[in-house]
Amino acid sequence: MKAMKGLVVRDRQPRPRRKCSSRFASLADLFALANAMSFAARRGTRLTAHLTVYWKDHAAFREKGWQKLDEQLIRLARAFLERQGIAFVYAYVRENVQGRGPHTHYVIQVPRDRWHKLVPALEQHLYDVFGFSPRESGRPVALKITGNAFGSRGSQNHEQNAGLARYLSKTIHPREIYLDRPMAAYLGIEPKPHAAVHTRRVSSSENIGPAARALAGWHEIRTPEQLRAFLNPSSSTIS
Repeated sequence: MKAMKGLVVRDRQPRPRRKCSSRFASLADLFALANAMSFAARRGTRLTAHLTVYWKDHAAFREKGWQKLDEQLIRLARAFLERQGIAFVYAYVRENVQGRGPHTHYVIQVPRDRWHKLVPALEQHLYDVFGFSPRESGRPVALKITGNAFGSRGSQNHEQNAGLARYLSKTIHPREIYLDRPMAAYLGIEPKPHAAVHTRRVSSSENIGPAARALAGWHEIRTPEQLRAFLNPSSSTIS
């Protein structure tokens, strides 16, 4: 082992014992999400808003067309926010849960000082133009935008972003092992049962994607140790 700046760096990183399945997010998926969210914050465009879109009741939804529907929604959200003078930055995670069915979690940038005006306006805009059933009492919501907690103006700091990232990483395989313990426990993630997702699970906008990060000289999160540190800045969520 080598000691560098107070950190212990192993010459050889132990490799997780992987259990690959379309039902679960891979470690590469978790790295992609963490790098996108962390880089967005560093460049001053923190991903503050959590937009969830439930596709179950959308008339046009077919799993083979999931990617195209996401692209259409992204274009609509981008156009809306850019008309407000806001740079559009996002990452997304696709999930499939029994009962709620296929859905997409987007994390996007909404400025704190414009949160209470823009969030309901964006929600209504997407309902109006994207073909979701009208909002009615007793019907499950088709989409919603939330912050860090009820009434908050989004995830405004690293700890809040990390909590959201842990939540969005919950499709990790519950029996993937690292250092003789479940990887989920090592990372401070509470895994949840999910159905298969037969398309790309995690991605982000180009302005916080791999090419943009490389151009900026960003040091990627590449190891379980680095991912654990990002997901648990206070270390209070893990033992």
